[in-house]
Amino acid sequence: MVLMQSCKTEEDTYSPDFGFDYLELRVGKYIVYEVDSTIYDPTGDTSVFFSKTFFKEEITDTLLDNNGEILYRTERFERKAEGDPWQVTKVFTQSVQGSQGIITEDNLRFVKMNFPPRKFASWDGTVHFDNSIIVSVAGESLEMFKGWRSRITELGEPDSIGNFVFDNVLTLREADNESNIEYRYSIEKYAKGIGLAYRERWILDTQKCQEDCQVFENNFNDCIADCIALIPSPTQADSTQCESQCGGEFLDFNLCQENCNALPWDEKAQKGFILKQTIIEFN
Repeated sequence: MVLMQSCKTEEDTYSPDFGFDYLELRVGKYIVYEVDSTIYDPTGDTSVFFSKTFFKEEITDTLLDNNGEILYRTERFERKAEGDPWQVTKVFTQSVQGSQGIITEDNLRFVKMNFPPRKFASWDGTVHFDNSIIVSVAGESLEMFKGWRSRITELGEPDSIGNFVFDNVLTLREADNESNIEYRYSIEKYAKGIGLAYRERWILDTQKCQEDCQVFENNFNDCIADCIALIPSPTQADSTQCESQCGGEFLDFNLCQENCNALPWDEKAQKGFILKQTIIEFN
């Protein structure tokens, strides 16, 4: 008797997850955001202006670029309050090209992601344009993208954003650079299968500490001079007394700057903006 054993090959159903759905590009997809903004304007009647508005970003169509790549046309609508009619304020494109997620906005081409995403992966998200480009905010010029470098700081973790709890979120840090006169901070959070769920940016410049401490030093010196001028034959003791009367304990210009530099950025900023964009609705 000959025994025949048949071999059955199982179909390989493994499908690698490249993470493309962190962007979730499809026509008809929309997300609504609540946006809180703080604008610093040193030349305006009000130096700090707060506003709340609503954005709706909707993928409305596809088109091909010159290389035959599919671009997803995305329209951004804006309104000041719920119930107001939506007004189109901007059109930009999103795409996946090779292993990169690309967003082109205001003629600036950003590399938002490298696929598949990896925790702590880092890349130059502004490689396609000069990151020293000048951006105008309330009529003031800033190098908004100075020192930006993208890095995935969290991947696949649950996160509470607004009124939602998402099971799988990618956190992208685009900038976190600080000096005594500049602060550049930008993070974005992408919920898997949904897209951008949160954005926060602090793009701020200041000369406040230098200016305020210089004014103080000048006033201090003028005060001493006026005080000594009232004394017929001033002695060293008189000078010391005048320094004390004029606030001599704050004489150290460097200490003045050090104390000022320690202030929170939302208190010492002179120009730029703070933006917090939070998802409130999606399909």
